[in-house]
Amino acid sequence: MLPPDEMRSKAEQCDRMAAKARDEQIAFFFREAADHWRAMAAQLDLLEQEQVYRIIRGRSNN
Repeated sequence: MLPPDEMRSKAEQCDRMAAKARDEQIAFFFREAADHWRAMAAQLDLLEQEQVYRIIRGRSNN
Protein backbone atom coordinates (compact mmCIF):
# COMPACT_ATOMS: atom_id res chain seq x y z
CA MET A 1 0.00 0.00 0.00
CA LEU A 2 1.26 3.46 -0.85
CA PRO A 3 1.84 5.92 1.97
CA PRO A 4 -0.44 9.00 2.04
CA ASP A 5 2.28 11.32 0.71
CA GLU A 6 2.72 9.14 -2.37
CA MET A 7 -1.06 9.10 -2.88
CA ARG A 8 -1.08 12.89 -2.79
CA SER A 9 1.77 12.87 -5.31
CA LYS A 10 -0.35 10.68 -7.60
CA ALA A 11 -3.17 13.22 -7.22
CA GLU A 12 -0.83 16.01 -8.31
CA GLN A 13 0.24 13.96 -11.32
CA CYS A 14 -3.41 13.49 -12.27
CA ASP A 15 -4.02 17.23 -11.89
CA ARG A 16 -1.13 17.95 -14.25
CA MET A 17 -2.47 15.44 -16.76
CA ALA A 18 -5.93 17.01 -16.54
CA ALA A 19 -4.46 20.43 -17.22
CA LYS A 20 -2.69 19.11 -20.33
CA ALA A 21 -5.63 17.10 -21.67
CA ARG A 22 -7.17 18.38 -24.87
CA ASP A 23 -10.30 16.30 -24.49
CA GLU A 24 -12.69 17.41 -21.73
CA GLN A 25 -13.75 13.82 -20.94
CA ILE A 26 -10.13 12.82 -20.42
CA ALA A 27 -9.52 15.91 -18.27
CA PHE A 28 -12.60 14.99 -16.23
CA PHE A 29 -11.27 11.45 -15.76
CA PHE A 30 -7.94 12.76 -14.46
CA ARG A 31 -9.63 15.25 -12.11
CA GLU A 32 -11.81 12.46 -10.74
CA ALA A 33 -8.76 10.23 -10.28
CA ALA A 34 -6.99 13.07 -8.44
CA ASP A 35 -9.98 13.45 -6.13
CA HIS A 36 -9.94 9.72 -5.40
CA TRP A 37 -6.19 9.73 -4.64
CA ARG A 38 -6.70 12.63 -2.21
CA ALA A 39 -9.64 10.90 -0.54
CA MET A 40 -7.66 7.69 -0.09
CA ALA A 41 -4.75 9.65 1.38
CA ALA A 42 -7.07 11.40 3.83
CA GLN A 43 -8.66 8.09 4.84
CA LEU A 44 -5.27 6.49 5.38
CA ASP A 45 -4.11 9.51 7.41
CA LEU A 46 -7.07 8.93 9.74
CA LEU A 47 -6.58 5.18 9.83
CA GLU A 48 -2.91 5.50 10.71
CA GLN A 49 -3.90 7.46 13.82
CA GLU A 50 -5.70 4.38 15.17
CA GLN A 51 -3.64 2.20 17.47
CA VAL A 52 -5.30 -1.01 16.26
CA TYR A 53 -4.29 -0.24 12.68
CA ARG A 54 -0.68 0.40 13.72
CA ILE A 55 -0.59 -2.92 15.58
CA ILE A 56 -2.03 -4.85 12.65
CA ARG A 57 0.20 -3.03 10.16
CA GLY A 58 3.23 -3.86 12.31
CA ARG A 59 2.35 -7.54 12.30
CA SER A 60 2.00 -7.67 8.53
CA ASN A 61 5.51 -6.24 8.10
CA ASN A 62 7.11 -9.18 9.94
